[in-house]
Amino acid sequence: MHDPINTYGLLHKETTGITTYILHDGKEIPIMFSPDSEQQALKALRVLKWNVFLPNTDGNNLFVTGELGKNKKFTPHGAGRATIEEYFGFKLLKWHLKTPFTRAYWKDGVEGPGGVILKEKRQHLEPDDVGEFSGKSMIDLIQFEERSYNNGAK
Repeated sequence: MHDPINTYGLLHKETTGITTYILHDGKEIPIMFSPDSEQQALKALRVLKWNVFLPNTDGNNLFVTGELGKNKKFTPHGAGRATIEEYFGFKLLKWHLKTPFTRAYWKDGVEGPGGVILKEKRQHLEPDDVGEFSGKSMIDLIQFEERSYNNGAK
């Protein structure tokens, strides 16, 4: 299943095991990012706040570009560990979020059980959409946006 550099829809699943998947030929493929991934892009992706990351990881809004490894790998296993899972390495080169994108927020600032999550459409990523990381002040978030156009017109 080795592909040259390609772009894939990103999926996130709330599980105790592997949570990151890509859409490849209509199939959900579990991945883990390779150590040779582009580090600035990987850092920026990993620090996207929940309220931007979760509503957009349905395979249609947040995309990763890179190289999908050709060999299956397996998570560590043994006594006291989770069930073994297979995955593929993924060398991340860049990622982008289609704009406008969905951002979730807590109604009236009430978080947690009993709180209500609302959603809004946003045109651009803003500094408060990502957590802190080394180099954050020097990064241009626009590089991670891709404007979506209606009816395929640009």
